[in-house]
Amino acid sequence: MHFGKTFTHYRQEPNGTVTAHFADGTRATGDLLIAADGANSLIRAQLLPEAKLDDTSLRCLYGRTLISQSLKEVLPRIFSNAFSAVMGKENRTMALARYAKRRSFEDALRELAPDLRLTPVDDYLMWALVSHASNLPLNDEQLRAATPEELHAVVSGCIAEWHPALRKMIAEADVPATFPVQIRSAQAVEPWPTTNITLLGDAIHTMTPAAGIGANTALRDAELLSQKLAEVSHGEKPLLSALHEYETAMLRYGFEAVRHSLQQLRGLYKNLLPAEQTVESGGAQ
Repeated sequence: MHFGKTFTHYRQEPNGTVTAHFADGTRATGDLLIAADGANSLIRAQLLPEAKLDDTSLRCLYGRTLISQSLKEVLPRIFSNAFSAVMGKENRTMALARYAKRRSFEDALRELAPDLRLTPVDDYLMWALVSHASNLPLNDEQLRAATPEELHAVVSGCIAEWHPALRKMIAEADVPATFPVQIRSAQAVEPWPTTNITLLGDAIHTMTPAAGIGANTALRDAELLSQKLAEVSHGEKPLLSALHEYETAMLRYGFEAVRHSLQQLRGLYKNLLPAEQTVESGGAQ
């Protein structure tokens, strides 16, 4: 694993290998290139330039707040037991969910993976302010350029008249953890001729966060692709046959997840979307 590399493009070599080129002039050559480089994938842009993302017009400002005793005393209990949504009268919504360990990392590692080391993580509340882009004080370019402190200030201003418990949660937030997300949804992609370049996760089936299944779908990709590559390694099938099987299954369940997530978004945030707006994704209206 090499850090600090910026991918620029790939080249398929005459001998059947593929070379990835990086901004610092270095390159890496192998039998297979897997695009796991997210929604703005440069590998996808080169391999499938027709693959596009639809902008839902919704923006999220994500953050987290450590769960202190004083915060527990003022927040409604439901915020600790379920994924919750608070509907603001200013046509903004806040989503909340609790991260709480069921057992300590030390106990879990001692039983499951004694040689593994994990960074300690305190229990926290994840929160996300959701708004139509036109209803935020910063445009998209400003959101991308904003510091966590500036983004946190935007959230504080947007909920200035909300319930004191929610204002306390934002006031006590872990400010450096604040970041923006432009909610987009991948358009359906037709199967392409299989090569020694394939895609995984958001690099191919970017979906809205409304259904909470984006990461799980990427992990499903990784599991299936690992199984197929193991079959290649064991001599059970050629590389391109294994990749074709992976891509066929991945496109089917991946874009089912895209459509489901988009439907969930419309249900959860219909008050934030203009009535005339139609977002197409995965072949669904």
